[in-house]
Amino acid sequence: MNITKISGISIIILSLLIILSLSVIKSEMDKRDGELCEVYYSNPNMPMDQCPVHKDPSPSWIVMISFSIGIIMLIIGIYLTFKSNIKEKSKEERKVEISKLGDDERIIYNFLRDKEGSSY
Repeated sequence: MNITKISGISIIILSLLIILSLSVIKSEMDKRDGELCEVYYSNPNMPMDQCPVHKDPSPSWIVMISFSIGIIMLIIGIYLTFKSNIKEKSKEERKVEISKLGDDERIIYNFLRDKEGSSY
């Protein structure tokens, strides 16, 4: 296994842990907010627009941004895990007919092939 695949799997595991923990946190926040609204609205003299749960939506946005970061990490991890397979396939598919090349082209092709595609 190469380092890219190992790091990709590690990022996938980390992102899944983040998404799972954020799901639990969001669920608990929703329960808490529901109970708070219920207690607040049990008093008929309280105006609806003064409910503390509906006044400050920032915790919900923070959780949604965190979910987005977790999903982006998951996509990056999947890409890194399967990136090496894509490179190997694309390298194998390149077939060059050397007989159709001229002398200068053949020299340059052999030089680049020996240097694995790049030279300085």
